[in-house]
Amino acid sequence: MGRARWGAFATKVEQGERVSNGTVAEPAGYSVRRAMLEALRPWALQAGYGCPFALFLPWRQVPPALRGRTTTKPLLPWAQSCAEAMGDKLAGLETSQLFVRAQPLDESTSPHLSFAGVYASWAPHAELTALENLAHGIVKVLQGRFTRYADYYYRRHDLTGARDVDLMVSAKIPGAATYGTGFSDGARTVFEYYPSPIALAFKTPRRVGAAPQDALEVEIGRMVGGAARRLGQPVDVEFLIDEAGALHISQCRPISRPHLAAWEALAGGRAEGLQAPATIIPRRPARVTGRALRLDQRPAALATRTADDVLFVAHDLGFSPGGLGWLLEHLPATPNRRAAIVSLHARTVACDHLAYAAAEDPAVDELFHLTALRAPPDGAVIAVSGGGLAGCQVERLGH
Repeated sequence: MGRARWGAFATKVEQGERVSNGTVAEPAGYSVRRAMLEALRPWALQAGYGCPFALFLPWRQVPPALRGRTTTKPLLPWAQSCAEAMGDKLAGLETSQLFVRAQPLDESTSPHLSFAGVYASWAPHAELTALENLAHGIVKVLQGRFTRYADYYYRRHDLTGARDVDLMVSAKIPGAATYGTGFSDGARTVFEYYPSPIALAFKTPRRVGAAPQDALEVEIGRMVGGAARRLGQPVDVEFLIDEAGALHISQCRPISRPHLAAWEALAGGRAEGLQAPATIIPRRPARVTGRALRLDQRPAALATRTADDVLFVAHDLGFSPGGLGWLLEHLPATPNRRAAIVSLHARTVACDHLAYAAAEDPAVDELFHLTALRAPPDGAVIAVSGGGLAGCQVERLGH
């Protein structure tokens, strides 16, 4: 399946052929993210984009006895030994601020899923040395394969993979101010980014699918589209913008089908602002009627819900009672009932990992996103309409 999804590039990677920078990929158990980034880096640097030097810890080096462990005590000594063994290479990074990210191997067999947020990453701690950041990052990534979120995701989608991961170590970009994500097939490009640290603080991204408004947006589009053309396939590119306005590619991977659906639907639009519903991934337009069941206020009411209830949860509560993640976990316990869900957001409906998880969940029939200020009272008879692109409208029909 992986070869069919990624085409000729993945075939070369799988067979251990050389990619553009002379690196030979692993013939088996490869991380496509790793191979793509290594192939992209020479082009990015030549084009004037930052692309941080990365070190990789292959999954095969993780001792079998530690692969299923989730407690720190057995993992940390081995992680410290790995960090010490990589010490000479770390010296070349000229910083102690290191990210450690998972490069999941199960993506190669499940391209129909986004895996958004399923695996944990480590962000550097300023007070730690490079070796300490690396050791603790290795531990967190290995532990993060078995979070409640990951367990839910694998169970719901009947995934049987062993959650094997390569680990990528990269240095923090000096002066990094904000970030974004772009999707392109080389001909069409759409990207979402935070134009300023203030926009980042208030979670108000700007999505651009057409008509870039300034030189920075033109350059972002050129970079993301150029990456797709360089690799010869649709790509999902994560990038950073530093204080001087320079662009840096931090990660690159094939577009998953859920991301591709969102990208294609939004390629011609533009949205920004505190309540920009177009920043959520789209579902098909829908309209449902029923009684508002405010699980964000009364989580225990889930046990007595009826087929006519529209379930309201608090997006930001995550896997706490009354949160969207919590509801996704518990939906299998109430089968054969319509699951129409409205996820309430505190300020904005910007896309995040849970939004993707809910959109992909086969137990969810209808999914809407709404700012909390527009939520109806518990028990109100309502009609909810819209979709990710059109936004969400709630009409009060009675009580």
